[in-house]
Amino acid sequence: TVRLTATYLNNTSFDIQNRDLLESLAFGLLANLSQVANFIVADPRGNFLMIARQPDGSLDTKIIDRSTGTTQVTWIRRDTDGNVVEEETSVDDSYDPRNRPWYTGAEDTEEPNWSHFYIFFTNQTPGITVSLPIAGKNDERLGVFGLDIEVKEISEFLKTLKIGRNGEAIIIDADGYIVAHPEIQKIVKREGDVYKPIRVEELGNPVLNRA
Repeated sequence: TVRLTATYLNNTSFDIQNRDLLESLAFGLLANLSQVANFIVADPRGNFLMIARQPDGSLDTKIIDRSTGTTQVTWIRRDTDGNVVEEETSVDDSYDPRNRPWYTGAEDTEEPNWSHFYIFFTNQTPGITVSLPIAGKNDERLGVFGLDIEVKEISEFLKTLKIGRNGEAIIIDADGYIVAHPEIQKIVKREGDVYKPIRVEELGNPVLNRA
């Protein structure tokens, strides 16, 4: 899906200000891919567009506009029927997509970039992002497009597995951080206002530690 979407954007004179095009793409993708939480796209100037799935199934749009030299953040809220019910504007959002792993990992690649497990900035939930650059003429980099996948989908699956009498399955990355656990609240910790992934030894499970 990421390949097809990036290829389409490559061939449409990509413009991050073209909300009609990007939102229509996002609405279609999110309607058909339940495991995807967010449709995200950014350009080299730090402009950003995200269509985010909400807990009730509605789709909200977040826009970060840096085209005028200042940063303006706009949220467009919708109901479950897709009708716009509220619009919020602020200037106190520190998010810059150009510093995020999904953007930096895809800038200079031709293959889909799978990020490491990390905490999403906006909703502070753990997940991974698959992304690809958007290219123009002469391979000019016009931006990066990605899809966010929350690991709660994997954690829900792990709950269904029966392993022996008392066993459980968890997923750990190469650095020892927990990526998915049947009890999703155990895979992150809060430090101040930020949620961070935890290492397996922090669970205090002697069997896991020995393994």
